[in-house]
This record gives sequence, structure tokens and C-alpha cells, in this order.
Amino acid sequence: MIIPMTKFAFLVYHQEYPNFLENLQNMGLIHVSEKHQHIGEKEKNLLDLIAQLKGAISFLEGKQPSDQNNLKEFSLDDFLARLSVIRKENEQLENQEKKVEKELKDVRPWGNFSASDLNRLASLGLTLKYYSITEKRFDPNWIQEFPIEEIAHIDGTVYFVAIYQEGDAAIHEAIEMKPPVASFSEKTEELALIRQQLDQIVAEYSSMASQKDLLEMELLKAQNSLVIQKVWDDTLLEADEKVMLLEGWAPTEQRKVIEEFAETNGVYYLAKEGKVEDNPPILLKNNRFAKLFEPIGALFSLPIYNEIDLTSFFAPFFMMFFGFCLADAGYGVILILAATIFKSRVKADLRPIMSLIQWLGLATIIFGIITGTLFGVDLLKLNLGWASSLHNIMLDSQKLFRLALMVGAVQILFGMAIKAFNLAKQNNWWYAVSTIGWFIFISFTAACYALGGIVPELKPWGHLHLIVAAVTGIAIFFFNSPGKNPFLNFGLGIWDSYNMATGLLGDVLSYIRLFALSLSGAILGGVYNSLAFGMAPDIIIVKQIVIVLILVVGHSINLFMGGLGALVHPMRLTFVEFYKNANFTGGGTLYNPFKKNN
Repeated sequence: MIIPMTKFAFLVYHQEYPNFLENLQNMGLIHVSEKHQHIGEKEKNLLDLIAQLKGAISFLEGKQPSDQNNLKEFSLDDFLARLSVIRKENEQLENQEKKVEKELKDVRPWGNFSASDLNRLASLGLTLKYYSITEKRFDPNWIQEFPIEEIAHIDGTVYFVAIYQEGDAAIHEAIEMKPPVASFSEKTEELALIRQQLDQIVAEYSSMASQKDLLEMELLKAQNSLVIQKVWDDTLLEADEKVMLLEGWAPTEQRKVIEEFAETNGVYYLAKEGKVEDNPPILLKNNRFAKLFEPIGALFSLPIYNEIDLTSFFAPFFMMFFGFCLADAGYGVILILAATIFKSRVKADLRPIMSLIQWLGLATIIFGIITGTLFGVDLLKLNLGWASSLHNIMLDSQKLFRLALMVGAVQILFGMAIKAFNLAKQNNWWYAVSTIGWFIFISFTAACYALGGIVPELKPWGHLHLIVAAVTGIAIFFFNSPGKNPFLNFGLGIWDSYNMATGLLGDVLSYIRLFALSLSGAILGGVYNSLAFGMAPDIIIVKQIVIVLILVVGHSINLFMGGLGALVHPMRLTFVEFYKNANFTGGGTLYNPFKKNN
């Protein structure tokens, strides 16, 4: 359900306003109405600071904190500036390290040499050329024929140099290489120096990581300052900027608390009940089970103030649809076990997600039993011994197909019933008469076709059915738009009938996806089982290892893909078919009170 809201307007003398805001933030109940549409300079600076702090905290998260704090004094600006500088230096040094490592690999065959000796040779008109050739192709006679010197033998390759004067013949059989940029020892020293500098940066990172708690405190301060700044920007200045006017919302059940707060602080205030045209923020209140599904509903949209909150209505269907799609008792057990193990280890705000997974796992087990599937094994084809009585509740593919359509029809009719209540709540009951007529006609027609052979009075298009059709037809064709001309209503009724006939069939057929996903998951599970036992070699131990590997990897993939589909497709059925037939509008704003971040 949607919690009723009360709108408050506070008038505060400008000198008392900062203290008032601090007390209001400590109370943490008022959702401030947004007045400004642009981001001010102060907000922009705070947003930049928050982004820098989050980036610094995230970066230092993976660094090992130092036991000794080498930072003499903590200055936030200097800290962030220094971190930015050394991160750039670190990136440059890492690129330089890769470059020198490559150069070191290139000069390794040529060893150590003196640049002055090479220059002296060049001054005498002698040129050094550098060659490489495989050991098999190297001719030892070249040593007698040419002025060459073998330098190194590495990985089956001979590296040598030749001294040339102008006019000397070249050694065409070998590959001429680029002259080394430096000697091996020079590049080794250069690499060592770069790595030493990198080690110094890592040490500084560790020292900075020890300040992570201070950074988190500064982040909290910046976030609270941003919240306060937004409230300042949403404040209206009255009476030559001597009086500050702040408007906001709070749950009606907290009205007494806020009135006492205003009187205690000597603040003049006005309060009035929220109306839909004022666009109050939305705060939902559901039971423990339905509350778990609020994040799923929020993925689409929150209801507007005068709508019915659909969370508690779609929650059982969503749970059932998830189980229908995944439909493997073994996968359900895994989901429950995994959620139970992680529930005590995750943060408090993630525990409801673990509870939701437990409920979805339970639905998967139930539908796994109904479909007769356990880790891809078709239980209908097995002799279960004492458990063979479970065969009576297991459904084959044809029955599953019909069940998917029946479930879809039930949810759509349920949505139409909610639509009637929604229209009555937003306007009055006259606006819901047409929808009620459609609900009764479709429900009664379905009952006639289902029970007509058993109860003759309910035979389709029998006397009783015709009477119901006539009564509901009046509601459908003449009460679809209260207050309008009857002829216009009749024309709108014909158009509405066409849309209902075509749209309703398409909506019901959409639920075939439940059957299709259930069937495909079971088939894939069976394929992985066949692969595991069919591909395993007939070798002791190796056979068991191969079977286990294929089963674990295969069923993990099937569980992941099936679980993803079991989330996405029920969302689609909820947000498209159910929400449409329930006449859900959406577009509400989340209730976000002005309070301190702790």
C-alpha cells in the first residue's frame, strides 16, 4: 500500500535557517520538494569532490595498507592531488617498463659493448653490421672469409657482427638486424631503475591506503554537504531574503512528530493532506513477503499517489512464474542453500535479496516436483519406489502447456479486477462499471466452456449465459465513459470490444513462454547428463572425473541461463500483460527524506 503523505511549508528567519536545517536533517523525515532545475556551482564542486573521493577509495581498496603512516599531515586537497600525480607517473613508468623490457630482449644477444669503441671504428671508416641466422644455416667458413665475430647462440640462432669497409661483399644468407640502441648492462640498469621507482610508488600507495578510513569520512561529509546544498537551492527567499520558505513531504503518521519539532524550534509552519495533483513522493508499506518484491517493481516504475500499489498483487505470481520457468527441484535446492550460506555474510541491505532468492528457490522446487525434473532427470520415466505416488501430481508437456495458459488467464482477469478498484479509487464506481462487466462476462464465459458439459444450465450460450451476456453488454457498451452521449458510449464500446478480443488473446498466448522455458531447461539438463555419461572414457577414476566436470559445468551454465530467463520473462509478463490489464499508470517519485548519511 501507499503511505498517505502530508505537505509541510516552513517559514524560518534567515539567521536561524542553518541551525534549522541541521535539526531537520537530524530528524530525517522531510522529503524536500525540488524547486531548482539546474546544478549550481557549489553542487557541481561537491559532485566533483565526491567523484574524486569515490575514485580514490575504489583505487586504494585493492592496495595493502602500510603499518606505518608516512604521511606527516593529512590535507585532503594535497592528498587527492598527489594521488593523481603518482597514478599518472605509475602509468608512464609501466609503459616505459614494457618498452625497456622489449628493448632488453632485443639487445640481449649483443651483450655489453662500449659506445666509444663503436664511435672510434666509425671514425676509421669501418661499419658494424649485425646479423642473425639459424645454427643449421650458419657456415663456419664465413669466419675465414669475412671479418665477423660470433656474439651469442640463443635458442638455436647464431648472432654475429661483421666489420665492413666500403666495397666489401655482404653476407646475403643471414638476416641483417637493427643495431642495438644500448648495451645489455645499460638496459638492465635502466629497467632496474624504473622498477625501483615503481616500488617507491607502491610503497606510497600503501601509505595512502592506510588513510582510507579518513577518505571515507571525508566522502560522508561531502555527501552530507551536497544534500544540504540541494536543500539550500530548493529554498525560496521571501520578504527581501529575510525569511526562508522550505516545502516538503512526510508520512501523515509522522505529523505529530514534525509539528512538535516545529514548535520546539520556534518555526512557523503550514500542513495539508497530500493530493495527487501535488505529486507527493511515494513510500510503500507491504508485509514481509511482498516487501521483498519492491525492488522488482521499482525497476519499472513506482505508482502515482492515487493508484493501488501492485507489489503485493504481483509478488505471488512472480514467484510462481520464476518456479515455472526454471522448474528443476535440484536447481531450487542449490538456490536455497546458496542464499542461506551468503545471507549471514553479506551486508544488511543485501539480506532481503538473499531472502527473495530463498523464496524463488522454493518455487523452483515446487514446480520441479510438478514437472518431474531433478537436475535434468525426467522423474516421470523412473521407478521411484516408495516415492512413486509423486507421479500423480507430475504433469506431462501437454498439461504444462494448458497450465501456462490457465495461469495467464487468471492473472489477466485478476488484473482486470484490480483495474476496476483502481478506477473506482481514482474517480468513482461508475467509471469501473464497464471493466466489471468485462470481468464478469469473460469469467462466466470461461466457466460455461469449462463446466458446460457437467452442468447443463452453464452450457455456452445457453439461457443463463445469454442473460449474463445481455446484462454485462449493457455495462460494456453504455457505461464505458460516464457522462458522455449514449451513442458515443456505444461506439466506444464497439472499439473496446475489438481491442479486448484481439488484445486478450495475445496477452494469454504470451504466457506460453512459461511452458517453453520450463521445457527447454529440462531438455538442456538432460543433454548435459547424456554428454557426461556418454563422453566419459572407460578408465577408472578418469571416467568419474570427466563425468563430474561435465555435470558441474553443464548444470552451472543451465542454472545461470535458466535463472536469467526466469527473472527476465516473469518481469515482462508482470510489466506488460499484468500492468496493462490492471491499468497501471506509474511515474511516482520515491520518498527520499532529508537526512544524514551514516
